[in-house]
Amino acid sequence: MYIFTDIYKLTVDQGKTYLLRLINTAVEDILFFAIANHQLTVVGTNSSYTKPFKTDYITISPGQTIDVLLETNQPPSHYYMAARVYSSAKGVDFDNTTTMALLQYNIGKKSTTLASNPPFPYLPFYNDTKASVNFTGKLRSLANEDHQIHVPVNISSKLILGSLQI
Repeated sequence: MYIFTDIYKLTVDQGKTYLLRLINTAVEDILFFAIANHQLTVVGTNSSYTKPFKTDYITISPGQTIDVLLETNQPPSHYYMAARVYSSAKGVDFDNTTTMALLQYNIGKKSTTLASNPPFPYLPFYNDTKASVNFTGKLRSLANEDHQIHVPVNISSKLILGSLQI
């Protein structure tokens, strides 16, 4: 591996926590995403808070947003961020390119040499259904006594739509 000169670089300060809103703008593809040597804390999806959980990777569907907290708790260096398609369909062509960017720690005026071969994150294999389901199965509503969600249980009106009666 080597550092590309025209790759996107996200510069962060060590010891801080950043809120990242990840958006999958792919039209048809579910994506796996991860940052090398960093865990992400999922705190929301599609503009709704979720019960926070830590994860090494996320699975994000087309058009979906996922809010994660990134703790910059690693030694100052460069770390690859990467995403690849999840595709479980057999015999269907898909773009199996892995897209990358760099997370780079701000080292200020220090003379620290940054890694010439940044670590690459673990991403599940393109057809790893278990990994995809494992991630999405962890998403939980924030609902509890402090954050109640009221769902009507007494239905008093019937709607007729076309020939379907509800």
